[in-house]
Amino acid sequence: ICPLGSEYTREECIFAGMTAGGTLVDFNLEKGNWDDKPSGCFVEEGDEKIIFFNINANGSRNDEFVSICRDEWPCPVSNSEMSIESLGCRCMDGFVSSTTGKQNLESEYDMCISSLDAFKHIPVTHNSITFISEDIQEIKDKSLTRKA
Repeated sequence: ICPLGSEYTREECIFAGMTAGGTLVDFNLEKGNWDDKPSGCFVEEGDEKIIFFNINANGSRNDEFVSICRDEWPCPVSNSEMSIESLGCRCMDGFVSSTTGKQNLESEYDMCISSLDAFKHIPVTHNSITFISEDIQEIKDKSLTRKA
């Protein structure tokens, strides 16, 4: 059972469970309200390793399942975080992939580098920096603009 505050949401559980080696059934996790299984996100022990999500906050420990907790499955790359949209890790705001210059990481060998160091920048004003890139990101008092 996960410590308070380290639980995944149902959506996050899909990625976290897959990262832990779990599998989906019909492209989804098994969701239920069970008293005899852990609360939140967990993976079945055994060959199938099906990913489950228990909405019962009073679930119980069960040796047939392994709870998947937030602090146990972080993205392994510095300055990165889990991205539900891409089912992978992405660089946090202000950082980009050293391989692609985008926020989504391409592999476990990719790194997140400062977006300020990632591209040659053109003139700096007191409140904006313009970069040659594709994405637009707003950062407090600074605007990073990418050109095609």
